[in-house]
Amino acid sequence: MKDTRHLAELLSDYNATIGMMQTSGLPIEEIQALESERMVLHNMIIEEVKRLGYTVRSREEAIWIAQQIV
Repeated sequence: MKDTRHLAELLSDYNATIGMMQTSGLPIEEIQALESERMVLHNMIIEEVKRLGYTVRSREEAIWIAQQIV
């Protein structure tokens, strides 16, 4: 079994970032910073899923795969 700890950490950070983005009343600058962070984490999740040997056909599929294997 491949080590999925790093993927689990990335997915946790990704979900936390999305949660923070849903906080009402955030200044636009903070929302933009969180969106940038979310995109970076999403890209890192895609790369980690690929490193674990999975084929990724879309950004959404990468998150779905990550959720299934963590």
